[in-house]
Amino acid sequence: MIVGFLSGINGVRIERREGRVCVGERRGGVSTVVCVGGGVEMAQNLSRLVGYGIVVGSVLYKVPQLVRIVRSGSSRGISAAMYSLDTVGTGLSAAYAYRMRFPVSAVGELYPVLTTNVAIMGLLYQYGEPRERVMLVLVLVVGVIGAWAFVLRQAYSVAAFQALQLLSIPVVNISRIPQIWRNFRRQSTGELAPSTLFLAFIGSSLRMITTRLQLRDSAVFHGFLFGSLFNLVLLLQVAWYRKINHTAA
Repeated sequence: MIVGFLSGINGVRIERREGRVCVGERRGGVSTVVCVGGGVEMAQNLSRLVGYGIVVGSVLYKVPQLVRIVRSGSSRGISAAMYSLDTVGTGLSAAYAYRMRFPVSAVGELYPVLTTNVAIMGLLYQYGEPRERVMLVLVLVVGVIGAWAFVLRQAYSVAAFQALQLLSIPVVNISRIPQIWRNFRRQSTGELAPSTLFLAFIGSSLRMITTRLQLRDSAVFHGFLFGSLFNLVLLLQVAWYRKINHTAA
């Protein structure tokens, strides 16, 4: 659709078509049109491509953590509280994204991340301390109740889901605090997988950009912003404590 005529000189027309600049010329009864630009559209398409890459990567990015726990037969140094709160927060975000019909390229990683979180929680239940098992069972109960409420989602307004999304931001980010404190107290990161933390940091940082371009939802954007900061802190802890422990050895 032509949205505006800009100039016309010697049979040359310069127009804007769907955000692009098009130059048309008619000579000898033959018309030629060349369209260029569309910087916003190009950025959005690139954002979608990056988004799909993040979704594909999210299927695998917690696999190193799963493998590390299984190989060592231990969940030493991994906070069950972090994964419990993170699972609840991710579930809230996933429900909000589904209710708002956000595109897969924008938030699609929430669903595989939620799945792998549950798998890791199962391993934490098997290898963790008895007191941590109680917490994991409570999260399972909350998850079942939440899933039932999700099935009945039509009874809830968009405003209710927006409130849940706002709640998920502190829940997900607070979930990192028990792990950060545990690392500090023990001066060790135990069986935490550095590759998983690194990919989490990269993914949440890229999501800040794609959210701005695709969703323009401030609640989702700030969730990824704080997530990036906390993931960076965990990465720095891994680097620092491994250096200390290596030097001491």
